[in-house]
Amino acid sequence: MGRTATKRIHYVRAVYNEGMVPQRSFSEMVRSILAQSPNIADTEVVTQTLGTIAIREKNARWQDPNYPILLAIGAGAARERMATMGIGVPSDTDVDTAEEPPNQRAFKTSDAFVLIDGFDLLVCTDGVMKGYRSVSYYLAKLFEAFALPPGEQAFELQPKSDQGSVDLVTREGVKKIELSGVMYQATNAPARDETQAGSIFGRLAGDFQGWLAGSLPDEQREAAADQWAEMNVTTTLKPKGGKRAEPVILESMRQASLDMLDEAPGSLDITLVTKEDNRVTPMDVTLSKTFRMNRRRARNDLPTLDVWGKLEDYRAELIDLDTWRT
Repeated sequence: MGRTATKRIHYVRAVYNEGMVPQRSFSEMVRSILAQSPNIADTEVVTQTLGTIAIREKNARWQDPNYPILLAIGAGAARERMATMGIGVPSDTDVDTAEEPPNQRAFKTSDAFVLIDGFDLLVCTDGVMKGYRSVSYYLAKLFEAFALPPGEQAFELQPKSDQGSVDLVTREGVKKIELSGVMYQATNAPARDETQAGSIFGRLAGDFQGWLAGSLPDEQREAAADQWAEMNVTTTLKPKGGKRAEPVILESMRQASLDMLDEAPGSLDITLVTKEDNRVTPMDVTLSKTFRMNRRRARNDLPTLDVWGKLEDYRAELIDLDTWRT
């Protein structure tokens, strides 16, 4: 039995501009592509960041319109070596070596498991494919490669909202937003984002870092610098514009929740506190579910059929709650 992983399923919908919704459903579009793709190679899309992405498996009933489509998507870079780490190294330095992938294969660095039913999708990703946006990018490129009509290509995957949490915030109003994160995430250039919350937190972290550098004695400054990346800083934002500010704060919160769906390491923790002191996190605002699963032994990836089972279970749960395809 392999290591245990905690994964999240995201509920998203393929959205088109008002009045531009295609006649056939999103699942019918995908089904038409699969019908033209007898080989996995037919679904390959080459990207700069993820390497080659392809549909590695599909469920046996993918042709039946009465059943959802289940896909297992993989990504890996052709001819790219994989670095290894020594175990039990009898020296103070681990000599870095890299393994060559077998012929006509690539080290699989990502997985995405997708359920498609009408215009609604459930997405679970693993590895360097982060959240639903990577899947959206791949499907858009696939639609383009198979020359689907422009109107069918003009989709955007958007997370489904938990209307109860949205109504709670709308009804009770916003008292404050709490931001918390580690300094590495705020000040390390590759990890920065351009969201409103990320920008605010990044400026706060930069100001705090400058204040420390100018205020601490030399011996303490060096010690602080060594631990800088591990420091956790929390700040609170309170609207001061009265009723007019609250819709802006709410929209910022909702946008932040979309950004957090990417599950980036060290992501910013955001909590909205209503005027009735109810706490709402981004994952409360958007419909999603977490589960724990053992990776396959000696393979370090998730078992496809088991993840598909989790997607189907969550779909059944959403149907019971009357929130699926509504």
